[in-house]
Amino acid sequence: MNRTACFALVMLIFSFTETVHAESLAEIFQRGVSDLRKKECSSAAKKFDRLQNLSISDPNLFFNKGLAFECLNQHGKAILYFERAKTLAPTDKETTKHIRAVYKRLGERHATTAPNREFDYHPPLTRVVTGWISLKHASYATLVLNLFAWLSIAYLLWGKNENKRVAAGLSTVVFAFATAFFLVICLSKSHLLFGKPTAVVLRDHLSLKESPGTDSESNNEAFEGEQASVNDRRNGYVFLSFSEGRKGWVPRDTIGTY
Repeated sequence: MNRTACFALVMLIFSFTETVHAESLAEIFQRGVSDLRKKECSSAAKKFDRLQNLSISDPNLFFNKGLAFECLNQHGKAILYFERAKTLAPTDKETTKHIRAVYKRLGERHATTAPNREFDYHPPLTRVVTGWISLKHASYATLVLNLFAWLSIAYLLWGKNENKRVAAGLSTVVFAFATAFFLVICLSKSHLLFGKPTAVVLRDHLSLKESPGTDSESNNEAFEGEQASVNDRRNGYVFLSFSEGRKGWVPRDTIGTY
């Protein structure tokens, strides 16, 4: 099923819970896609904005909005919406392909101005390994494993003596595997569990300030498309931490989060 058909199906479901008619939403989406094909990227982005403002959260919407910003050479926003699409559809190869393409262009653009910056897409190992599973599915799987472990314990208590050693070993292994499995999933989804989202820088040569405020001194800079962890929020500023050690405060409207 192609992206347009998938989005139309989502809109049909959405119509049962919202007062806006599904056909009108699908039409807006189709016109946005049509604008993209005609390279009318600004018009397409506005149409996708209308849909997003209706609180629609769909990977096809975010993917096409990313395409619109990619077309407009707004690389930070393109990465942001591709990443949002990736969060909802982690296994989509087309989204990953476009993220890599945008980072490649950013690297070429900053080859002179930021030679020491690495503009590339390196998804975390936990996303590669566990991106296909949600927290809900992980909970179900862990529950099933634990039930199996409890059955093993029951057999250990009331089963035949010659098989108790096997039951004890089996229950221990299953318990350990279930716990490790759920912990790995939780770590991979930590931004959802603990409210620390990932930020995408939307402006180029963005100053990283020592404290939140316009009068604060700058201690480093960030570039459009770079990603960082959001560790604090204060007075309209957010505190970003980059993987190689850079840290600083930036205005809230200079980043997007997913």
